[in-house]
Amino acid sequence: MLNQNVFMETLREVKEIVRTAAEPLSKEEMLSYFSEMDLSEEQKNMVINYLLTPEEEPASAPEEPEEESEKTAFEEVEESKVFKMFMEEVEGLKDYKPEELSMMYIKLLQGDKGVITLISEAWMKRVIEIARKENANRFSLEDIIQEGNMGLFLKLTELCGSKVAVNVEEELLEAVKASMKAYISEIAGEDDNEQAVVGKVNLINEAIKFLQGPNGERPSMKAMSDYTGLDEDELQEILDIIEKADKK
Repeated sequence: MLNQNVFMETLREVKEIVRTAAEPLSKEEMLSYFSEMDLSEEQKNMVINYLLTPEEEPASAPEEPEEESEKTAFEEVEESKVFKMFMEEVEGLKDYKPEELSMMYIKLLQGDKGVITLISEAWMKRVIEIARKENANRFSLEDIIQEGNMGLFLKLTELCGSKVAVNVEEELLEAVKASMKAYISEIAGEDDNEQAVVGKVNLINEAIKFLQGPNGERPSMKAMSDYTGLDEDELQEILDIIEKADKK
């Protein structure tokens, strides 16, 4: 069985490799990172589509403030050119009735792979709504939606043919939210770590200015450690970061 946590982590790592690679990677090279995972053809196609999706473009500030007006949930999201096209496609998707979705869920549990795409499309607007609530305008909405869609697809493939008595609606909702929250927590953690390092750099610079001798010599490690409350090993790590930054 596919380990979803390992899969998602690998997917994000490969996404970064594709983004920063000097030369574009071929589809075969992208899939080689997943060679030890037993992916179906549908999952391979999903991986390629995800990896080839362009990053969101920075939004430019409007030249003049526009009059406020009531907006739909879909008009309030960030709108890069690519994302705008995506939103237009989403708004054109068919809205299924609850009974139609229920029939598709039954077929899914019975093993009908053909309904996976239909259910994914039926859930697209809901995934966007969930992404807006989970994200709270902190990170790239486009990335959060991608994570939600990925979690949705993985749960659909897991449930397909399982023939278990489950509430498919609840299972999908939980999977979407879990994928989004895991990604947001990861990004938030990275931001927190960066802010912590910046705070320590500022603290050490303050200590150096306050404690330095009359001729500008750097204070001792012990004096800086006592001033900042950092142990000498951590203090040295931050000093190395400052030194590297000064050399750039």
